[in-house]
Amino acid sequence: WSRAALDLAHGLQAQGHQVTALVAHASASGLREQVVLRSETRILSNPLAVLVDAYKVWQALKRLQPDVVHVIAEPYALLQPFGDWKTWITVHGSYGAIPFCGPWFVRVLMSRALRRMAGIITVSEFTKQYVLEHAAPYLERTMLEKKISVIHNAVDLSRFPAHIAPRAPSKTMNILSVGAVKPRKNILTSLKALTLLRDAGIQFQYHIIGSIQQVPQYVEDIRRTILAYSLTNSVNIHGDVGEDALKQAFAAADVFLMPSSPEGLQVEGFGIVFLEANAWGIPVVGPRSGGCPEAIKDGATGFVVDPADAQAIADALQKILLDGAIDPQQCRRWAEAHDHERISAQVLAVYNQAQR
Repeated sequence: WSRAALDLAHGLQAQGHQVTALVAHASASGLREQVVLRSETRILSNPLAVLVDAYKVWQALKRLQPDVVHVIAEPYALLQPFGDWKTWITVHGSYGAIPFCGPWFVRVLMSRALRRMAGIITVSEFTKQYVLEHAAPYLERTMLEKKISVIHNAVDLSRFPAHIAPRAPSKTMNILSVGAVKPRKNILTSLKALTLLRDAGIQFQYHIIGSIQQVPQYVEDIRRTILAYSLTNSVNIHGDVGEDALKQAFAAADVFLMPSSPEGLQVEGFGIVFLEANAWGIPVVGPRSGGCPEAIKDGATGFVVDPADAQAIADALQKILLDGAIDPQQCRRWAEAHDHERISAQVLAVYNQAQR
């Protein structure tokens, strides 16, 4: 959410618009911020928190008098106050369904919020269908379809090198994963695929970057699997790292790997991180599930595979690492097609269409 919100906001600012962010925590975002929210999990479980925070948001909007209100993190749509502000929502993935499977007050408030929205933006065609499937029992499907526009996530290319630096030849390939370490990221299947690479004689270092605090038991399962597969010297769990260390990891990577797998209602609605890897000229391997096939140009910027098929993952990695099947320049061009200024222009067009 935060990355998508920042890239969109900075894209809108670059086109001369003023953006104020209502946030839960102050940050060095470069935006005007007002701290009026609390965590989204509290909103989804506590009717009193909804009432209190809705009042805070209403007060903030009365002071700001915005032309547009855009809800970037879906649960905060529950706080949509009374008023005449034109409001949009971006639905990223899992939260296209979760509110409609939650407590009664969440279902009622989310239905009301979507009904009052000037427009709904989904980050992929997959997410659009996900919303229609789960919201249609509560809202008229035709009304929903008319409101939904599909606009892919953006990537702010100013955060990346202007040109792709050639990588020095190496006998050891660097494989990178970035994201919170939890079951949906499917790292256990990735490890199984890596044993197949090792058995094929390919030398590699696999770097896992991202929070290891969310599901500690899953992290322990990963550590045990690393030992069981004798991958101790080839797999590195870094946890959260700073911005400089993250940039170094991307700069050194030969391939980005994230074969996410749906876990109940939890799905990848798009996958900005694939575009971020492509912005470095790094080919990617991702899943043929959720919205990820829309973030990956199969055969051009990477490969989409069955996330449960370790052999398919290993084959895709081998095509990239040994056969040079993916051109880094193609990866960069795909990221450029999703630059935040281009995508924010599409969002502006959606705003303006509803204003007419």
